[in-house]
Amino acid sequence: MFNSLIHRIEKAASLNFENADKFDVQRSSFTAGMLRGYLDVIMSMGHDVESGSWDDNGCDRIGYIKIDDVILVKNSKLDIDGYAALLKK
Repeated sequence: MFNSLIHRIEKAASLNFENADKFDVQRSSFTAGMLRGYLDVIMSMGHDVESGSWDDNGCDRIGYIKIDDVILVKNSKLDIDGYAALLKK
């Protein structure tokens, strides 16, 4: 289940960046909400989670995601190596 959630987080973060880049306020907010839900589930499983977003011309852009001391998103950029490391845990 954990690995499935990590894959969903990567997909939702990618969609969030695409939507924010297109100035699609509604879809960027939707994907940010999806991410918040996935991260809440991971926290309820006992994992340490940090995240943050910022307003980018009305769009909710994910700026930072860290799970169990592994950075997945930093400065609104995916860290693919971080995802790979987290999936190996």
